[in-house]
Amino acid sequence: MDVGQALDTFLRALHVPAEQIPTDTEGRAALYRSVLTGKRVLVVVDNVSTVSQVRPLLPATPTCMAIITSRSRLSGLVAREGASRMTLDVLSPDEAITLLRDSIGGDRVSAEPQAAAELARRCAYLPLALRIIGERIASTPYATLADFVADLALVDHQLDALTVDDDELSDVRAVFSWSYQALPGDTARFFRRLGLHAGSDISAAAAAAIAGVSIPRARNLLDQLTAAHLV
Repeated sequence: MDVGQALDTFLRALHVPAEQIPTDTEGRAALYRSVLTGKRVLVVVDNVSTVSQVRPLLPATPTCMAIITSRSRLSGLVAREGASRMTLDVLSPDEAITLLRDSIGGDRVSAEPQAAAELARRCAYLPLALRIIGERIASTPYATLADFVADLALVDHQLDALTVDDDELSDVRAVFSWSYQALPGDTARFFRRLGLHAGSDISAAAAAAIAGVSIPRARNLLDQLTAAHLV
């Protein structure tokens, strides 16, 4: 959905008659701001890629607020609009186990506590990954948690195990691919080169050597990947 379509959806939700909605994006944005004047509205915009994508959707009145979710840092909103950023971390081990209990039942977790803890670790304590594996476990009551740990231990199969067959939005690979596809070409190449590194930690100097770039350039590219929450 582009900005114009989003504004059209918002205006209709605010009970603006279709025939009164301008055909151009600027006109829709102006009408949107006018309609919100004096109202108390919370605008929620999910999965934003760029600042330009969301800026026209921001209310211009102090009686309204906006919540924006993104895998990017959207630094322009902080610098220009004074947005407050809240960066969400992965779950703690205890929180991850609680989520598994909610998904598959406390009895199965209590029966295999070590396997449950290992599942949480192999899911990197990511809520989406835990929800997906929880759904797979819940739908296969004949399998043990240890069976799923063994499944995730197969490196080539790990992301395949974290999918829901009928929903791309519930697919860990797809979610990460959205962030990757938004990278500039040189940053994407740098990210692929980092995959050659065997460890989970890497210095700017090591990254520069692997990618064949200068250390300052490696730092800049690492900053871009950090902003995209890919490292």
